[in-house]
Amino acid sequence: MEEITCEYFDGINAIPSNGKLFIESQGLRYISENELSEEMILFKQIQSVEKVGISYNIKIKTQNAGISPLIVVKDLSSFLEVFNHWKASKTNPFSRFFDLFLKLSLPVKVVSSILCVGLFVALFLFALGWIHTLIPTSMDEKIGSYVSTKIIEKKEECTNQELRAFLGKSVSILNKPGNNWNFKIHILNDNEINAISLPGGYIFLYSGLIEDSNSPEEVVGVLAHEMSHIEQRHGIRQLVRVVGISFLISSFIGLGADTFETMETFSEVFNTIVLLKYSRNFEKEADLGAIQKLNNAKIATTGFIEFFQKFDNLTSYLSWISSHPADSDRINFIKENTSKEKKLSTIFQNERDNWEQIKMGCQHD
Repeated sequence: MEEITCEYFDGINAIPSNGKLFIESQGLRYISENELSEEMILFKQIQSVEKVGISYNIKIKTQNAGISPLIVVKDLSSFLEVFNHWKASKTNPFSRFFDLFLKLSLPVKVVSSILCVGLFVALFLFALGWIHTLIPTSMDEKIGSYVSTKIIEKKEECTNQELRAFLGKSVSILNKPGNNWNFKIHILNDNEINAISLPGGYIFLYSGLIEDSNSPEEVVGVLAHEMSHIEQRHGIRQLVRVVGISFLISSFIGLGADTFETMETFSEVFNTIVLLKYSRNFEKEADLGAIQKLNNAKIATTGFIEFFQKFDNLTSYLSWISSHPADSDRINFIKENTSKEKKLSTIFQNERDNWEQIKMGCQHD
């Protein structure tokens, strides 16, 4: 044991007693010079260590507020090393675990490391399924509004009243009662066959997609799909997955337009929401949500299915495919989940009768 010569003031008598300190794992053991008295001082009882001149004063905490024992030593290097190590172990709960880990044999370390990494990944993936619920929905609106503004600044918007009336009617029919999302539909004057949904209810349909459709039900199916992405907060969930948990923390601090103004931040958010394709699970969730909307509104899903079957024309549908990958399994999934009851065909009868004229509305805008 390390031995340190010291003077001990018991807090009652003005004259100190000489003795020695012995450093142990849990604290200091004081033994008087004549070995008539002995006291164990735990590290947690040490209130402070102060350098006074060439000496060090160790102040001890006691249950009696009126008594403050003091130990004065001149050589404290060994004690400080032990004491600081103890303080660090109390401050950092992982240090004890790390000390134990270092004592393990190499094979056990390797196995333990693999298990720890596997557990961390499993917990992280599990957390991704619900962690977005901690982000307030006001954040969806804030992000969607800002990205929407940037898109409209770069793209020409089609304001054809007949098309907008059709889309407004479609949203009203598809929107389930009690839904808190306020859907804002924009038509972009662009020949690309594409559609984009943003957090907060913002949906952009490209005029190329509308003009290439064979029926209003095709467009309604796509609209139902994009509405489902928004309702299930896929944009926010995508941000959490790609940008990371830091995005979640930032949302509590409060993101504003000034935060997004930095090119790096805006590019990351824009690319994640607009350009990066959703996972297969997200697309399946959106498909199922769209089917439920169409079934509830008694709208045939044939238009939705016919739209996906057009993907053989890879050139014109490249933009949509890049963010909405389709295959035969996906089409079969839609068919299998479609209600078997006969759908009413009169909901969009007027639009169907005049579809060739209505869908070309942006060209006459």
